[in-house]
Amino acid sequence: MSRFVLACAMAFALLGAGSAQAQAPFVSSSYPLPTSPVGDEGPLGAEFNPAAWGLVNRFAADVWWADRTATSSSPGNWGIAAGKKLGFSAWRTDFPTPLGDAYVVDYQAGFGAGSPASLFGATFGWSGGNTKAAQRDNYVALGTIQRPSRFLSLGLSGRSELRRATGQGLLLSAGARPLGNPKLVVFGDYSLQGGEVWNEGALVGGIAIRPTPGIDASLKLREGGELQVSVGLSALHFGARALNDYQEGDRRRTDYLLRVTPPLAGADIDGKVHAGARLVDIPLTGEAVYQRAKYGDANAIVLRDLTERIQKATDDPTVAGVALNLSSFAANMEMVWEVREKLAALKRSGKFVVAYADNLTLTSLYLASVADRVVMDPSGMILMPGMQLSRTYLRDMLDKIGIGFDEWRFLKYKSAMETYSRESMSAADREQRLALITGWYDEMARAMVASGRVTRAGLDSVVNHKPVLLASDALALRFVDRLGHGSDLKAVAEQLPGEKKLARMSSTTLANVRWRPEEEWGKPPVISLVYTLGECAMDTGIKGRTTSVALRKLGKEKRVKAVVLRVDSPGGDPLPCDLIANEMNAIRTRNKPVFVSQGRVAASGGYWLSMNADSIFVSPFTVTGSIGVIGGWFWNDGLGKKLGLTSDRVQIGKSADLLGGMTLPLLSLTIPERNLDDQEREVAKSTILGEYDAFTKHVAGGRKLDVAYVRQIAEGHVYTGREGIEKKIVDRMGTLDETIAAAKRAAGLSPKRRVAIVEYPKPPFIRWPRLLPVWPSLAASGGGGRDPRADWGAVSRAMGQRSYESLYLDLMLAKPGAPLALTPDGVLPDEPLPF
Repeated sequence: MSRFVLACAMAFALLGAGSAQAQAPFVSSSYPLPTSPVGDEGPLGAEFNPAAWGLVNRFAADVWWADRTATSSSPGNWGIAAGKKLGFSAWRTDFPTPLGDAYVVDYQAGFGAGSPASLFGATFGWSGGNTKAAQRDNYVALGTIQRPSRFLSLGLSGRSELRRATGQGLLLSAGARPLGNPKLVVFGDYSLQGGEVWNEGALVGGIAIRPTPGIDASLKLREGGELQVSVGLSALHFGARALNDYQEGDRRRTDYLLRVTPPLAGADIDGKVHAGARLVDIPLTGEAVYQRAKYGDANAIVLRDLTERIQKATDDPTVAGVALNLSSFAANMEMVWEVREKLAALKRSGKFVVAYADNLTLTSLYLASVADRVVMDPSGMILMPGMQLSRTYLRDMLDKIGIGFDEWRFLKYKSAMETYSRESMSAADREQRLALITGWYDEMARAMVASGRVTRAGLDSVVNHKPVLLASDALALRFVDRLGHGSDLKAVAEQLPGEKKLARMSSTTLANVRWRPEEEWGKPPVISLVYTLGECAMDTGIKGRTTSVALRKLGKEKRVKAVVLRVDSPGGDPLPCDLIANEMNAIRTRNKPVFVSQGRVAASGGYWLSMNADSIFVSPFTVTGSIGVIGGWFWNDGLGKKLGLTSDRVQIGKSADLLGGMTLPLLSLTIPERNLDDQEREVAKSTILGEYDAFTKHVAGGRKLDVAYVRQIAEGHVYTGREGIEKKIVDRMGTLDETIAAAKRAAGLSPKRRVAIVEYPKPPFIRWPRLLPVWPSLAASGGGGRDPRADWGAVSRAMGQRSYESLYLDLMLAKPGAPLALTPDGVLPDEPLPF
């Protein structure tokens, strides 16, 4: 409201002292067309208040004219206003003079800006025609519209002529929506001309109703008994209105208004005329990501943008089905599952899916199996030899080059350091990895069998005996329905049972054709979507330092009604995890729901981020759990001798030498000269087990489980999403969209209530290209004084695609000897990190 008060002060300054000699009336007190608080903004509303231009988000135009009657001459013959944010208008007025009829044309050029809840605008006006007789002068106008809630709108505008002290005007306007929607509006305005005092102004009041989209009516009463009655119709992108002006029962005139892109939702004639008549292309041309940079991300597909397009097609009555091109879609299994779930929901609504692919893998065939019809390129093939998880072991290499490594593993399944400590997979790690791929394969198989395309025995036979299928083989096995090209999808769709001739269009074209104005006043309530992606670190990855501060602010923000965390993290340092988890608890104490949606991996430190949520949603392909901590230690075990390097030191403290050692030239990599002795290793063990004890107690508290039970299922064990539900460490199966919807319900918001999904952090400005191949990165560890981010690892992260192995190496060397909450590496093969 402080902005509104400031605008009032500016308008009063414009009004000035003035005198009663002003002849030119202020437009709002004379013209009968509705003012902006009625919710009828558009270009016409900017005639009364230039801030209304800020609400015109698409090009719009209003044309109006007056029909004279025998009892009154019309003060305005015709007018036109058009624009988008910036606008122009011309308004012609005929009037009699002693020398005969004359006219004047008033012009305006203005702009408006701001949010839907707080807008400001400015206009410059000038005139043509008989300006002397009409007493016209150039002027400037300022205006504001403030909408503190969906129930109230306040407007203020003031104008001042540039050369005449008498040519000022002020308009105060207000509107109320008792129901919080456009069905009923009570409004009024009060205007003053130059020289008038407060009790001399013109008061107008009225009521507007919208019984159904496409029909509106209003009554407006002026001082002196002048009554105005209007009726309007709108449909598609056009609208019309007629307004009768009565004085003492006699009709003085009728005004007519035609609108292109009216600011009110019209009757959905298009939805009835073209019901079920459109086939919409949903673009899948690129790599699925959580956020797209403004520059450098042209090939990226934002996951929520994609699912929202599918949802709009589901809700649109003109859409019979969607067409997918799967040829260039790159996404991990979890994201593919989210897209497939959205398409399955579209089919449950009675619509169809057709898809085209050139080549398919097991994962993309899983996605394609949701389609009613699949078209495959005649030259394509299907490659699906099954699934595997493997990892590379460096123990022998470290021995050969003279680097010692000690694995501090005190939990059965916490296998993150096996890469450096072993030559092959441990039995415990083999057990949990086999369980993961078995769960993922079974999930895909169940879905494909349910689609009716294949039997489980048939799928297993192909995977085991013929993992490469030519297009003709895929057709014979009914994995696909037709050989052809993407251009054939329309014909294929029209051959589906019950379908007719279809118009094919892009989702962007559909959005333009089916555009509807947003009519809710004020700022909507906010669901905050917080992305915690990447390694658990203070200043990189999840950025525990800044993210925890952001969560604290969100908890205090009144408009934020719930918080949803999307967690996609393999873990790392427990400290930033704990900072974020504590802020999640603080938000919950303010009675705001905090929900978590786990992505491809939300284990170890990623699970720490999740455990304090009101509810945790997962997918069948989520890697969760890994409740545990681990550590490890590298030291110079002959490397220095081979390279001809030695180091020396002075120290205070028995173990101070562990902070230094041999620094490799150029790489700035410091390696301690020795392993820990028995006493020091006991300290490390005690620290790790103490951290594990705290972790399990936090889990038990957050999940309302017994500590003994948590320790029984923990031990660093990783689980699929379904296993996690069985173990009670997560709650339910659901996509990110479903998590947001659940948080909205938990916040007490109606499913139909518009909410704003505000993301943190904001999408990056630029995405640097991946110029270099994957390589292990090397971070400095010496002395604790050097920034571990200022290293070759930073170069590999910025210019290449980072591997899990390089991530673990960076974390271990950045905090030597510290307990780490890390997921076993290699559980997500051949997939880019989602951050």
